[in-house]
Amino acid sequence: MMQPRKAFTLMELLVVIGIIGILAGMVFAGVQVAKKAGLKTKTQSILGQVTTALLSYKTMNGSYPDSYGPASPLDAYGAIFGPPSTPKLATAITTKSEWETISQLLSLQLATCGQSFAPVIVDAWGRVIRYRPAKYYPFDDTNAKVLIDKDTGVPARDGFQLWSIGQNNNDEYGEKKYNAMTGDDLTSWSQ
Repeated sequence: MMQPRKAFTLMELLVVIGIIGILAGMVFAGVQVAKKAGLKTKTQSILGQVTTALLSYKTMNGSYPDSYGPASPLDAYGAIFGPPSTPKLATAITTKSEWETISQLLSLQLATCGQSFAPVIVDAWGRVIRYRPAKYYPFDDTNAKVLIDKDTGVPARDGFQLWSIGQNNNDEYGEKKYNAMTGDDLTSWSQ
């Protein structure tokens, strides 16, 4: 008669530890995918909230925010984007402080219609949300029938552009491809 074993063999322990390690790796990968999806969803929600606030602002003031007040000599948007007749491409606005200035101004203007946002409006990754009023779109007018935005190559959009630079922290100026190496911007407009 055989006596019952009182312990696991080393091989059995290694197999169990290996299985637990594989399961832990699968759980960790799943958590990372869910976290990334959650951050994208949160950013789309922020863009939606700001878009709704911009629509309220337009209802109350007759236009979207595009200068610092109706008769203000200081046009902070124009100081950054350049004159409406020859605005800069968004690619030419390279410093974080310029986008923060635009965001602060936008936040102040949206507060005038009862919408409250942080002083600098940021996405789920803590990066400044980009805003550009239509007044400062750099259009390519070589085709007189359709104005094309030189940054995005998309026909003119109405009113404003609002976008997040996404997880990769590279501003592709609204380009959205499902590959983080070529573009992952999230936008308020449909792609």
